[in-house]
Amino acid sequence: MRKKQLIMLTIGIMMLCVSGAEASTSGAFNIFGSDAEALGKANAFTGEADNPSAVHFNPAGMTQLEGSNVSIGVALIKPLVDYTDSSGNEVAMRENKFIIPTVYVTSDLSSDRFTLGVGAKSNFGAGTDWAPDSFSKYIATKTELENIDYLISGAYQVSDNFSVGIGLDVVSSRINLNKNINQQAGADGQAQVKGKDVGVGYNLSTMYRIDENHQIGAVYKSSTSLTFDGEVHLTGLNTAAPNFLQTVFGGSAFTSRAVGKFELPQSVALGYSCQKFEDWIINLDITWMDWSSISRLDFEYPDVTNTTQLSV
Repeated sequence: MRKKQLIMLTIGIMMLCVSGAEASTSGAFNIFGSDAEALGKANAFTGEADNPSAVHFNPAGMTQLEGSNVSIGVALIKPLVDYTDSSGNEVAMRENKFIIPTVYVTSDLSSDRFTLGVGAKSNFGAGTDWAPDSFSKYIATKTELENIDYLISGAYQVSDNFSVGIGLDVVSSRINLNKNINQQAGADGQAQVKGKDVGVGYNLSTMYRIDENHQIGAVYKSSTSLTFDGEVHLTGLNTAAPNFLQTVFGGSAFTSRAVGKFELPQSVALGYSCQKFEDWIINLDITWMDWSSISRLDFEYPDVTNTTQLSV
């Protein structure tokens, strides 16, 4: 391996380690800030994939890149959400700003056919922050789902016109759910559930150049199963009727283990890129996302055997 390529890969690995410093949550769930160039093309990049973000969009496209390449970027997401109830009262969600860094590194390792790529980004994330006295206080106040994806991909140029790719996606995930507890009398209590897990998915990809002006790509990304293992915390419990929660839980605060299962969806993307025109590139992508795999997130409390506590 040439010295320059070794240096570039080292820089990339260092950036992977620091890229998780900022929370990767947003007001959305599927995050589209993976690359500035691709975002400027409405993320229709599966059939083109000719910059280092191919590590994410279509690893088979990495064979188009020569030598070593680094791409570093950051996305700023500022969700704005309003809710209007049946009486016409409008409530705005608290303002949040989310900074999402991305980094991709590719190298052909002095090979004529093989290209290696690594990257770090956030493909999914969600966050809401409603006031503790808002309409949703007994459903959700502050909610966070943070995912950081660490990617490693390889691509092989089978022929001058055809390449294949394969990759792993290691997802480091953390969840934090908060809401008020309605005690019927007195002040509300607070409930918090926190958990984290690391899941692994994979991707398979192809890139075929029809001629010098037209090429197509396809990518399959597997689902990623997560089992959040953490704790539930109840605070501010009181003895007031009719709930008597302090009596039910044996004190004004209660903590126990919490386990919740969640699945990030699988997807298939097909892309076409036309580079026939001197000043224009025309891309078309079609993506299927298996949203049916996401219905709800339920937590279980394996150490709680008191049926009255479980019914709260």
